[in-house]
Amino acid sequence: MSDTKEKKVISRKKFEALKQQQRRRRRITYTVLGVLAFVLILILGYSFGIYEKLLDAMGIKRDISVTPVLTQIEYEPRGDYVIGAVQDCIILCDENGVTGLDRDGVWKWNVRCTIEKPLMRCGESFVLISEYGGKCIWAFDANGQRFRYDSAVPVIGAFSGDSGASLIVLCRQNDFETSATYLTCNDGILNEVFTRKFGTYHMIAGAQSAYPDFLALSGVYESGGEMTGSVVFMRTRDGEVISTAVTEGQVYPILQYLNKDTLFAANSQSLRLLRRVGTASSDKDVNLEVWSAGGGRLALADAVCADERYCVAAFREENVTESSCTVSSLIYYNKSGKEKHRVEVEGRIEKVLSLGNTVVAYTDRNVYMYNVVGNYIGKQELSSDIRTVSYLDDRNVMVACQDGIYRVSFEG
Repeated sequence: MSDTKEKKVISRKKFEALKQQQRRRRRITYTVLGVLAFVLILILGYSFGIYEKLLDAMGIKRDISVTPVLTQIEYEPRGDYVIGAVQDCIILCDENGVTGLDRDGVWKWNVRCTIEKPLMRCGESFVLISEYGGKCIWAFDANGQRFRYDSAVPVIGAFSGDSGASLIVLCRQNDFETSATYLTCNDGILNEVFTRKFGTYHMIAGAQSAYPDFLALSGVYESGGEMTGSVVFMRTRDGEVISTAVTEGQVYPILQYLNKDTLFAANSQSLRLLRRVGTASSDKDVNLEVWSAGGGRLALADAVCADERYCVAAFREENVTESSCTVSSLIYYNKSGKEKHRVEVEGRIEKVLSLGNTVVAYTDRNVYMYNVVGNYIGKQELSSDIRTVSYLDDRNVMVACQDGIYRVSFEG
Protein backbone atom coordinates (compact mmCIF):
# COMPACT_ATOMS: atom_id res chain seq x y z
CA MET A 1 0.00 0.00 0.00
CA SER A 2 1.37 3.45 -0.97
CA ASP A 3 2.04 6.11 1.74
CA THR A 4 1.39 8.98 -0.72
CA LYS A 5 -1.64 11.03 0.21
CA GLU A 6 -4.10 11.71 -2.47
CA LYS A 7 -4.20 15.38 -3.51
CA LYS A 8 -7.52 17.10 -3.31
CA VAL A 9 -8.63 18.39 -6.66
CA ILE A 10 -10.80 21.59 -6.80
CA SER A 11 -12.89 22.23 -9.80
CA ARG A 12 -12.14 25.31 -11.90
CA LYS A 13 -15.59 26.71 -11.16
CA LYS A 14 -15.07 26.44 -7.41
CA PHE A 15 -11.56 27.89 -7.73
CA GLU A 16 -12.91 30.97 -9.53
CA ALA A 17 -15.61 31.37 -6.87
CA LEU A 18 -12.95 31.31 -4.12
CA LYS A 19 -10.85 33.93 -5.96
CA GLN A 20 -13.90 36.16 -6.41
CA GLN A 21 -14.70 35.82 -2.70
CA GLN A 22 -11.14 36.84 -1.78
CA ARG A 23 -11.34 39.86 -4.10
CA ARG A 24 -14.64 40.86 -2.44
CA ARG A 25 -13.08 40.64 1.01
CA ARG A 26 -10.09 42.75 -0.11
CA ARG A 27 -12.42 45.39 -1.59
CA ILE A 28 -14.42 45.55 1.63
CA THR A 29 -11.22 45.82 3.68
CA TYR A 30 -9.81 48.59 1.45
CA THR A 31 -13.14 50.43 1.52
CA VAL A 32 -13.32 50.29 5.33
CA LEU A 33 -9.69 51.46 5.61
CA GLY A 34 -10.36 54.24 3.09
CA VAL A 35 -13.40 55.45 5.01
CA LEU A 36 -11.46 55.40 8.29
CA ALA A 37 -8.57 57.32 6.67
CA PHE A 38 -11.03 59.85 5.21
CA VAL A 39 -12.69 60.35 8.61
CA LEU A 40 -9.27 60.75 10.23
CA ILE A 41 -8.25 63.34 7.61
CA LEU A 42 -11.49 65.26 8.21
CA ILE A 43 -10.92 65.24 11.98
CA LEU A 44 -7.33 66.44 11.59
CA GLY A 45 -8.38 68.93 8.94
CA TYR A 46 -10.99 70.52 11.16
CA SER A 47 -8.70 70.41 14.19
CA PHE A 48 -5.78 72.17 12.48
CA GLY A 49 -7.70 74.31 9.97
CA ILE A 50 -6.35 72.37 6.97
CA TYR A 51 -9.84 71.94 5.49
CA GLU A 52 -10.52 75.68 5.52
CA LYS A 53 -7.09 76.50 4.13
CA LEU A 54 -7.58 73.99 1.31
CA LEU A 55 -10.93 75.52 0.36
CA ASP A 56 -9.42 79.01 0.49
CA ALA A 57 -6.47 77.94 -1.64
CA MET A 58 -8.93 76.55 -4.21
CA GLY A 59 -10.97 79.75 -4.06
CA ILE A 60 -14.11 77.89 -3.00
CA LYS A 61 -16.72 80.06 -1.27
CA ARG A 62 -17.77 78.92 2.18
CA ASP A 63 -20.01 80.30 4.90
CA ILE A 64 -17.79 81.79 7.60
CA SER A 65 -20.06 84.70 8.53
CA VAL A 66 -20.35 85.82 12.14
CA THR A 67 -22.41 88.36 14.05
CA PRO A 68 -20.05 91.22 15.01
CA VAL A 69 -19.97 92.60 18.56
CA LEU A 70 -19.89 96.40 18.94
CA THR A 71 -18.37 97.93 22.10
CA GLN A 72 -18.14 101.65 22.79
CA ILE A 73 -14.82 102.84 24.17
CA GLU A 74 -15.32 105.32 27.00
CA TYR A 75 -12.62 107.85 26.18
CA GLU A 76 -13.12 111.46 25.15
CA PRO A 77 -10.34 112.98 23.02
CA ARG A 78 -9.48 116.59 23.73
CA GLY A 79 -9.93 118.93 20.76
CA ASP A 80 -9.02 117.89 17.23
CA TYR A 81 -7.36 114.50 17.05
CA VAL A 82 -6.03 111.73 14.84
CA ILE A 83 -6.34 108.11 15.90
CA GLY A 84 -5.17 104.66 14.88
CA ALA A 85 -4.35 101.24 16.30
CA VAL A 86 -1.51 98.76 16.28
CA GLN A 87 -0.87 95.46 18.07
CA ASP A 88 -3.98 95.60 20.28
CA CYS A 89 -3.30 99.22 21.28
CA ILE A 90 -5.30 102.33 20.38
CA ILE A 91 -3.07 105.36 19.80
CA LEU A 92 -4.44 108.90 19.54
CA CYS A 93 -2.86 112.31 19.21
CA ASP A 94 -4.77 115.28 20.61
CA GLU A 95 -4.19 118.34 22.83
CA ASN A 96 -2.92 116.03 25.60
CA GLY A 97 -0.10 114.71 23.41
CA VAL A 98 0.00 111.08 22.29
CA THR A 99 -1.92 108.56 24.41
CA GLY A 100 -2.07 104.77 24.30
CA LEU A 101 -5.19 102.84 25.35
CA ASP A 102 -5.89 99.13 25.47
CA ARG A 103 -8.72 97.65 23.39
CA ASP A 104 -11.24 98.50 26.14
CA GLY A 105 -10.16 102.13 26.35
CA VAL A 106 -8.14 101.76 29.56
CA TRP A 107 -5.26 104.26 29.76
CA LYS A 108 -1.79 102.71 29.24
CA TRP A 109 0.66 105.57 28.67
CA ASN A 110 1.00 109.18 27.56
CA VAL A 111 3.79 111.13 25.87
CA ARG A 112 3.54 114.89 26.35
CA CYS A 113 4.32 116.56 23.03
CA THR A 114 2.80 119.18 20.75
CA ILE A 115 2.27 118.11 17.17
CA GLU A 116 0.70 120.73 14.90
CA LYS A 117 -1.65 119.45 12.20
CA PRO A 118 -0.74 115.78 12.82
CA LEU A 119 -0.86 113.14 10.09
CA MET A 120 -0.95 109.45 11.08
CA ARG A 121 0.02 106.34 9.14
CA CYS A 122 -0.63 102.90 10.68
CA GLY A 123 1.72 99.99 10.03
CA GLU A 124 1.87 96.46 11.39
CA SER A 125 4.47 97.28 14.07
CA PHE A 126 3.99 100.98 14.87
CA VAL A 127 2.13 104.13 13.86
CA LEU A 128 3.96 107.08 12.33
CA ILE A 129 2.89 110.62 13.20
CA SER A 130 4.21 113.62 11.32
CA GLU A 131 3.34 117.30 11.07
CA TYR A 132 1.86 118.66 7.87
CA GLY A 133 4.76 120.58 6.34
CA GLY A 134 6.87 119.89 9.47
CA LYS A 135 10.30 118.39 10.02
CA CYS A 136 9.68 115.73 12.68
CA ILE A 137 8.40 112.14 12.61
CA TRP A 138 7.36 110.20 15.70
CA ALA A 139 6.82 106.44 15.91
CA PHE A 140 4.66 104.84 18.62
CA ASP A 141 3.91 101.21 19.36
CA ALA A 142 1.93 99.40 22.06
CA ASN A 143 4.51 100.36 24.71
CA GLY A 144 4.83 104.07 23.94
CA GLN A 145 7.24 106.16 21.90
CA ARG A 146 9.54 104.03 19.79
CA PHE A 147 11.65 106.75 18.19
CA ARG A 148 11.69 110.32 16.90
CA TYR A 149 13.32 111.46 13.66
CA ASP A 150 14.27 115.10 13.07
CA SER A 151 14.81 116.32 9.53
CA ALA A 152 16.67 119.45 8.42
CA VAL A 153 14.16 120.01 5.61
CA PRO A 154 10.33 119.66 5.36
CA VAL A 155 8.97 116.12 5.29
CA ILE A 156 6.72 115.05 2.42
CA GLY A 157 5.86 111.65 3.87
CA ALA A 158 7.21 108.59 5.68
CA PHE A 159 6.59 104.86 5.55
CA SER A 160 8.07 101.68 6.96
CA GLY A 161 8.44 98.04 6.01
CA ASP A 162 5.95 95.54 7.45
CA SER A 163 8.58 94.18 9.84
CA GLY A 164 9.03 97.61 11.41
CA ALA A 165 12.80 97.31 11.02
CA SER A 166 13.13 100.26 8.63
CA LEU A 167 11.97 103.82 8.03
CA ILE A 168 11.88 105.64 4.70
CA VAL A 169 11.49 109.44 4.78
CA LEU A 170 10.69 111.58 1.72
CA CYS A 171 11.70 115.23 2.05
CA ARG A 172 11.40 118.41 0.00
CA GLN A 173 14.75 119.93 -0.88
CA ASN A 174 15.33 123.15 -2.82
CA ASP A 175 12.86 124.08 -5.56
CA PHE A 176 11.54 120.88 -7.19
CA GLU A 177 14.22 118.61 -5.74
CA THR A 178 13.28 115.85 -3.30
CA SER A 179 15.22 113.25 -1.34
CA ALA A 180 14.72 109.79 0.12
CA THR A 181 16.40 108.76 3.38
CA TYR A 182 16.51 105.09 4.34
CA LEU A 183 17.09 104.19 7.99
CA THR A 184 17.21 100.92 9.90
CA CYS A 185 15.47 100.68 13.28
CA ASN A 186 16.90 98.44 16.01
CA ASP A 187 15.52 98.65 19.55
CA GLY A 188 14.20 102.13 18.86
CA ILE A 189 17.55 103.40 17.58
CA LEU A 190 17.65 104.79 14.04
CA ASN A 191 20.71 104.38 11.83
CA GLU A 192 20.85 106.18 8.49
CA VAL A 193 21.92 103.96 5.61
CA PHE A 194 21.70 106.50 2.79
CA THR A 195 20.08 109.70 1.58
CA ARG A 196 19.53 110.00 -2.15
CA LYS A 197 18.50 113.26 -3.82
CA PHE A 198 16.36 113.44 -6.94
CA GLY A 199 16.74 116.52 -9.08
CA THR A 200 14.27 115.36 -11.76
CA TYR A 201 11.58 113.52 -9.84
CA HIS A 202 9.32 114.94 -7.15
CA MET A 203 8.74 111.84 -5.02
CA ILE A 204 5.35 111.45 -3.34
CA ALA A 205 5.02 107.81 -2.17
CA GLY A 206 6.98 104.64 -1.50
CA ALA A 207 6.84 100.98 -0.51
CA GLN A 208 9.35 98.38 0.63
CA SER A 209 9.45 94.87 -0.76
CA ALA A 210 8.65 91.86 1.40
CA TYR A 211 12.24 90.95 0.50
CA PRO A 212 13.76 93.99 2.30
CA ASP A 213 16.68 94.55 -0.07
CA PHE A 214 14.49 96.57 -2.44
CA LEU A 215 12.11 99.53 -2.32
CA ALA A 216 10.12 101.55 -4.83
CA LEU A 217 9.37 105.27 -4.97
CA SER A 218 6.64 106.94 -7.00
CA GLY A 219 7.16 110.40 -8.39
CA VAL A 220 6.26 112.99 -10.99
CA TYR A 221 8.45 114.89 -13.43
CA GLU A 222 8.16 117.34 -16.30
CA SER A 223 8.69 116.12 -19.84
CA GLY A 224 8.12 118.33 -22.88
CA GLY A 225 6.12 120.80 -20.86
CA GLU A 226 3.79 118.11 -19.51
CA MET A 227 3.76 116.27 -16.18
CA THR A 228 4.15 112.52 -16.22
CA GLY A 229 4.77 109.81 -13.64
CA SER A 230 7.51 107.34 -12.90
CA VAL A 231 8.33 104.59 -10.43
CA VAL A 232 11.96 104.18 -9.36
CA PHE A 233 13.26 100.84 -8.02
CA MET A 234 16.19 101.02 -5.59
CA ARG A 235 18.51 98.87 -3.50
CA THR A 236 18.26 99.48 0.23
CA ARG A 237 21.89 98.74 1.03
CA ASP A 238 23.25 101.76 -0.88
CA GLY A 239 20.38 103.66 -2.56
CA GLU A 240 21.45 102.58 -6.03
CA VAL A 241 18.68 102.94 -8.65
CA ILE A 242 18.07 99.58 -10.34
CA SER A 243 15.58 100.73 -12.95
CA THR A 244 12.90 103.30 -13.65
CA ALA A 245 9.44 102.66 -15.10
CA VAL A 246 7.77 105.57 -16.87
CA THR A 247 4.03 105.38 -16.24
CA GLU A 248 2.70 107.20 -19.30
CA GLY A 249 1.24 110.32 -17.75
CA GLN A 250 -0.17 108.54 -14.70
CA VAL A 251 1.10 109.57 -11.26
CA TYR A 252 0.58 106.93 -8.56
CA PRO A 253 0.19 108.02 -4.89
CA ILE A 254 -0.50 104.42 -3.76
CA LEU A 255 2.22 101.75 -3.95
CA GLN A 256 1.72 98.21 -2.61
CA TYR A 257 4.26 95.38 -2.84
CA LEU A 258 2.60 92.00 -3.29
CA ASN A 259 5.77 89.99 -2.71
CA LYS A 260 9.46 90.52 -3.25
CA ASP A 261 9.27 91.77 -6.85
CA THR A 262 5.63 92.49 -7.78
CA LEU A 263 4.41 96.04 -7.20
CA PHE A 264 0.90 97.44 -7.69
CA ALA A 265 0.65 101.19 -8.28
CA ALA A 266 -2.74 102.89 -8.02
CA ASN A 267 -4.56 106.16 -8.42
CA SER A 268 -8.24 106.93 -8.91
CA GLN A 269 -8.06 106.35 -12.66
CA SER A 270 -5.54 103.53 -13.05
CA LEU A 271 -4.15 100.34 -11.51
CA ARG A 272 -0.77 99.21 -12.80
CA LEU A 273 1.34 96.09 -12.20
CA LEU A 274 5.11 96.59 -12.23
CA ARG A 275 7.59 93.75 -11.84
CA ARG A 276 11.36 93.97 -11.57
CA VAL A 277 12.89 90.51 -11.13
CA GLY A 278 16.59 91.34 -11.25
CA THR A 279 19.16 94.02 -10.68
CA ALA A 280 18.75 95.31 -14.22
CA SER A 281 16.06 95.41 -16.87
CA SER A 282 15.26 92.03 -18.36
CA ASP A 283 12.71 90.40 -20.66
CA LYS A 284 10.87 89.21 -17.53
CA ASP A 285 10.09 92.75 -16.37
CA VAL A 286 6.41 93.76 -16.49
CA ASN A 287 4.76 97.16 -16.93
CA LEU A 288 1.05 96.43 -17.33
CA GLU A 289 -1.99 98.62 -16.77
CA VAL A 290 -4.42 96.22 -15.11
CA TRP A 291 -7.38 98.61 -15.01
CA SER A 292 -8.21 102.04 -16.41
CA ALA A 293 -11.25 104.24 -15.78
CA GLY A 294 -11.37 105.09 -19.46
CA GLY A 295 -13.54 108.13 -18.87
CA GLY A 296 -16.25 106.12 -17.13
CA ARG A 297 -17.96 106.81 -13.80
CA LEU A 298 -16.04 104.11 -11.96
CA ALA A 299 -13.05 105.20 -9.85
CA LEU A 300 -10.50 103.36 -7.73
CA ALA A 301 -10.97 104.41 -4.10
CA ASP A 302 -8.10 102.49 -2.48
CA ALA A 303 -5.90 99.40 -2.82
CA VAL A 304 -4.06 97.11 -0.42
CA CYS A 305 -2.11 93.85 -0.66
CA ALA A 306 -3.49 90.93 1.35
CA ASP A 307 -1.50 87.98 2.70
CA GLU A 308 1.14 88.47 -0.05
CA ARG A 309 -1.34 86.75 -2.39
CA TYR A 310 -3.64 89.41 -3.81
CA CYS A 311 -3.86 93.09 -4.45
CA VAL A 312 -7.37 94.05 -3.30
CA ALA A 313 -8.67 97.14 -5.12
CA ALA A 314 -11.80 99.01 -4.06
CA PHE A 315 -13.88 100.54 -6.84
CA ARG A 316 -16.81 102.94 -6.47
CA GLU A 317 -18.97 105.18 -8.60
CA GLU A 318 -18.10 108.86 -8.72
CA ASN A 319 -20.36 111.89 -9.27
CA VAL A 320 -23.34 110.39 -7.47
CA THR A 321 -25.66 112.16 -5.07
CA GLU A 322 -25.56 111.28 -1.38
CA SER A 323 -29.14 110.02 -1.46
CA SER A 324 -28.68 107.71 -4.42
CA CYS A 325 -28.08 103.98 -3.91
CA THR A 326 -24.70 102.78 -5.09
CA VAL A 327 -22.70 99.56 -4.94
CA SER A 328 -18.92 99.34 -4.70
CA SER A 329 -16.70 96.39 -5.59
CA LEU A 330 -13.67 94.71 -4.08
CA ILE A 331 -11.61 92.94 -6.75
CA TYR A 332 -8.80 90.56 -5.81
CA TYR A 333 -5.94 90.53 -8.36
CA ASN A 334 -3.19 87.89 -8.33
CA LYS A 335 0.50 88.50 -9.03
CA SER A 336 -0.16 88.29 -12.78
CA GLY A 337 -2.79 91.01 -12.61
CA LYS A 338 -5.65 88.58 -13.22
CA GLU A 339 -8.96 89.00 -11.39
CA LYS A 340 -9.46 86.03 -9.05
CA HIS A 341 -12.30 87.10 -6.73
CA ARG A 342 -14.91 89.85 -6.67
CA VAL A 343 -17.37 90.94 -3.99
CA GLU A 344 -20.00 93.66 -4.03
CA VAL A 345 -20.29 96.11 -1.14
CA GLU A 346 -23.36 98.24 -0.54
CA GLY A 347 -22.44 101.94 -0.40
CA ARG A 348 -19.36 103.92 -1.47
CA ILE A 349 -16.13 102.44 -0.09
CA GLU A 350 -13.88 105.02 1.57
CA LYS A 351 -10.86 102.82 2.30
CA VAL A 352 -9.70 99.20 2.37
CA LEU A 353 -7.11 97.63 4.68
CA SER A 354 -5.76 94.15 5.42
CA LEU A 355 -4.05 92.21 8.20
CA GLY A 356 -3.27 88.49 8.30
CA ASN A 357 -5.86 86.70 6.18
CA THR A 358 -8.65 89.28 6.50
CA VAL A 359 -9.67 92.35 4.52
CA VAL A 360 -11.69 95.26 5.90
CA ALA A 361 -13.52 97.87 3.85
CA TYR A 362 -15.63 100.71 5.20
CA THR A 363 -18.18 103.12 3.80
CA ASP A 364 -19.71 106.18 5.45
CA ARG A 365 -21.39 104.16 8.23
CA ASN A 366 -20.61 100.47 7.68
CA VAL A 367 -17.59 98.26 8.28
CA TYR A 368 -17.29 95.03 6.25
CA MET A 369 -14.86 92.16 6.81
CA TYR A 370 -13.90 89.44 4.30
CA ASN A 371 -11.23 86.78 4.25
CA VAL A 372 -8.31 86.65 1.87
CA VAL A 373 -10.33 85.01 -0.93
CA GLY A 374 -13.43 87.20 -0.62
CA ASN A 375 -15.60 85.11 1.70
CA TYR A 376 -17.96 87.33 3.70
CA ILE A 377 -17.27 87.40 7.44
CA GLY A 378 -19.50 90.17 8.74
CA LYS A 379 -20.85 93.72 8.62
CA GLN A 380 -21.27 96.29 11.39
CA GLU A 381 -23.36 99.44 11.03
CA LEU A 382 -22.40 102.53 13.05
CA SER A 383 -24.71 105.31 14.24
CA SER A 384 -22.67 108.21 12.82
CA ASP A 385 -20.18 108.85 10.04
CA ILE A 386 -16.90 106.96 10.23
CA ARG A 387 -13.67 108.96 10.46
CA THR A 388 -11.20 106.08 10.28
CA VAL A 389 -10.76 102.34 10.92
CA SER A 390 -7.64 100.50 12.13
CA TYR A 391 -6.81 96.90 13.02
CA LEU A 392 -6.30 95.86 16.65
CA ASP A 393 -5.71 92.30 15.47
CA ASP A 394 -6.92 90.38 12.44
CA ARG A 395 -10.45 89.95 13.88
CA ASN A 396 -10.87 93.19 15.86
CA VAL A 397 -10.90 96.74 14.56
CA MET A 398 -11.01 100.18 16.14
CA VAL A 399 -13.59 102.48 14.55
CA ALA A 400 -13.50 106.23 15.18
CA CYS A 401 -16.83 107.90 14.38
CA GLN A 402 -18.12 111.43 14.70
CA ASP A 403 -19.94 110.48 17.92
CA GLY A 404 -17.25 108.36 19.58
CA ILE A 405 -14.74 105.51 19.43
CA TYR A 406 -15.76 101.84 19.12
CA ARG A 407 -14.30 98.36 18.94
CA VAL A 408 -15.87 95.91 16.51
CA SER A 409 -15.12 92.21 17.05
CA PHE A 410 -15.57 89.75 14.18
CA GLU A 411 -14.46 86.77 16.27
CA GLY A 412 -17.92 85.18 16.25
